[in-house]
Amino acid sequence: MSKPVTYGSEVQLKHRSTNVFLFSCAAKYNHPKSSRQQCVGGVLRSSPETIWRVKPAHGADEEEFRGRPVSNGDKVRLEHVATRTYLHSHSDHPSPVHGQQEVTAYGIEEPGDTNDNWVVNTVDGEREWSFDAPVKLVHETTNVTLHSHGGDFQIAGRIVQEVTGYKKRDQNDLWSALEEAPREDDSDPVDPDSESSRNRTTGGKQKLLRINKILTIVVSVAAAIMSAGSALFKLLVAEIPTFQPVVLVLVTFFIFLVIAGFTQLYLYVKSLKSADEKTQFVHKLAYGTFLFVVMVGGMFARYFWELFQSGKGIADANLTTLLLPLLVSLMVFYPLWTMVADAPKNFFSVVAAFQNGFFWQTIFSGLKPFTGA
Repeated sequence: MSKPVTYGSEVQLKHRSTNVFLFSCAAKYNHPKSSRQQCVGGVLRSSPETIWRVKPAHGADEEEFRGRPVSNGDKVRLEHVATRTYLHSHSDHPSPVHGQQEVTAYGIEEPGDTNDNWVVNTVDGEREWSFDAPVKLVHETTNVTLHSHGGDFQIAGRIVQEVTGYKKRDQNDLWSALEEAPREDDSDPVDPDSESSRNRTTGGKQKLLRINKILTIVVSVAAAIMSAGSALFKLLVAEIPTFQPVVLVLVTFFIFLVIAGFTQLYLYVKSLKSADEKTQFVHKLAYGTFLFVVMVGGMFARYFWELFQSGKGIADANLTTLLLPLLVSLMVFYPLWTMVADAPKNFFSVVAAFQNGFFWQTIFSGLKPFTGA
């Protein structure tokens, strides 16, 4: 029979699916909308920064509980021994990679609060939390589980696996308490030949293959867009002698924006290190491209609306006039994207994109025709 975890004991928490140890250090989160509290993650090497002390819930008498076994359903706090902070979470801040609930270490020189409390849920019907046995830790105030499933980010110069609070329940919520706490010189890496390490490597390769396929599609679409842009440019060049100077300025600005945009896109993709970061970026890029196409559709709809309102038909349509709004499309799209990029993906965003395209002229309504001196 496994030895029970007791109040006051020092443990390491190991994630059963990915074999990382629950970790923290003095560095603070700095991702968008973060709490700026102390980072928590998962690392493959055990160290003094992966040791946690089991304590009773906030407000309980620690001496009264010391040495007692932790029972299923107990509320506990986990104190990070190296920084004297408590494992903590809150519902109003997203995690750095997947945008789930942020998990932090909090309370240094502070009394803490009930957001430090975690409910112990044993998995196999055991009455007590035992070393090496699977366990789920549920955040008392928000009902999320301590969770991890990949997604690397950087803390103080080192790459760590994201640890989050997750609203649903799955196998990535399972942790085990290890009794042996490492000393300063006792940091052992995970065996690279172990089955779990091979599974992580294989899964990573499969993710990279999927991402490479998606990136290939994105590059192909980008090439098609550039080809269409080249054809549009040739068409516009043919019409340049009849354009007013303001249109020539817009053409030049549009070309500059496209070149700068693709350069920035290339540099950003090169800066992404983990497979999950690249996956998240590709999904966001696909969503942005979809909304941009919907917005351009709104621009075209506005042209045909005005054409039909004037009593003309499709045969009277002028291709150059139809395509001219594309010159300002990036400028029209930017304020829309800043509004919907981090908002929930829903039908409202699609309607907003079409509406921005349909009413694009209001942005430039102050422009007057150039009449010369």
